[in-house]
Amino acid sequence: MSKINFISCVYWIKRGVTKEVPNKVELTKEDLKRIIDEHKQHLPEDEQLVNAQEVLPLCHRFTNDDQMSVSSEEGEENNENDDNIVEKYDLDNYDDDSEGELGTNSLSALASLTVFADNNDDPYIQNDVNSDESDEEEDFRIKPTDNLVLVGHVESDASVLEVKVYNEEDDHYVHHDIILPSYPICMEWIDYSSGCEEAVNHVAIGDMTKEITIWDMNTVNSLEPVSRLDGHSDAVLDLSYNRNVGKILSSASADQSCCVWDLEKCEVISRFNHFKSNVQSIEFHPFEAQTLLCGDTNGMVSIGDCQSGAFKKWKVEGECEIEKVIWNHLNPYTFFCSTSDGNVFNYDVRNEQKPIYSVKAHSDSVTGLALSRQCQGCLITASTDKLVKVWDVDDKSAHFITQFSDLNIGAVLSLSPNPDLPFIIAVGGDNNKAENFKIIDISKSKKDY
Repeated sequence: MSKINFISCVYWIKRGVTKEVPNKVELTKEDLKRIIDEHKQHLPEDEQLVNAQEVLPLCHRFTNDDQMSVSSEEGEENNENDDNIVEKYDLDNYDDDSEGELGTNSLSALASLTVFADNNDDPYIQNDVNSDESDEEEDFRIKPTDNLVLVGHVESDASVLEVKVYNEEDDHYVHHDIILPSYPICMEWIDYSSGCEEAVNHVAIGDMTKEITIWDMNTVNSLEPVSRLDGHSDAVLDLSYNRNVGKILSSASADQSCCVWDLEKCEVISRFNHFKSNVQSIEFHPFEAQTLLCGDTNGMVSIGDCQSGAFKKWKVEGECEIEKVIWNHLNPYTFFCSTSDGNVFNYDVRNEQKPIYSVKAHSDSVTGLALSRQCQGCLITASTDKLVKVWDVDDKSAHFITQFSDLNIGAVLSLSPNPDLPFIIAVGGDNNKAENFKIIDISKSKKDY
């Protein structure tokens, strides 16, 4: 049985918003106990029962000598290994330490040892201790030229948010990580602060539970979010933050609805229930604060007015699901959507009949779709066919530029463009090995783009 190991979502945080020296949380035993008890209360009873049934037999097996038997073949092999170890290290005579040996050899050997009060004075310690500490402090510090890239990593039954630091000169490394309560599906950066003097650097995470958790990226060692949003009845599949209003967040869910949240009150202020299937992707309009673009698993794309509740919709060609939807920030009347059968469509909201154009971008589901904000017409797609492609798009057509096929991360499940560097993207895959995340410079293989 293969081990589960994949990257479910990736997300960049722009330069200059993360605290230079992040705060550190110091947890007491009482804090840990309280957090564990709270998480137990949030778990469904059947999940607690399953966990107990899995864990208790293991505990019982390894705490009772009479139940530590194994098969005869394994037992004989282990006995042979034990005999070899006993003979090699003379363990039969281990307890027969004569007073003369202890008093003469051991004590005289101890007496001859030279002890240094400071490791820096010991000639046998080659590493510069102060240098190591200085390096750690330097790595902990977030420079103005650093980006954070967030990686939702699922391995076996553990879900972790890896917070990596990326710099053009030093590449990337894991700064710290956060243990998540469930398998993460989507992330969205939030800078809204309710009367807070300090700049806020929060990330909302949607997962397989019905809750949205919000985490502080200026704090390390956090075991619980700064807040929770509870309004769905099934998994949260996508999130979109309203940059025009600031305190508004929208969420898409497998409960066939889309919620609009007031982050100040942490409550739902409007809800779209016109969907007949899971809502997989959403995005607020870059200029019109009330307009929300949505895509569902029935192949429907819709635009909703968060104030009036009115909406209009389009059905894409073929029997497929909508994987991603994005607005064209260079032409606010148009948007792109990608599908589970490998197509990318470009629509004009003023035309409810058919798309402006479509392109067969991949042979499988298009799981990543991003339009560069710095490089006009640069569209990037990623797919479960293990490819990442770059396109030159305009109002009439899309032209293929280049592709990346040797990523070795398996099916590409997530894609995120760097907000500061136009040709840098992050991708995550499912190759079930150590290498399932990669940062790509798409300019390295582009031709006169």
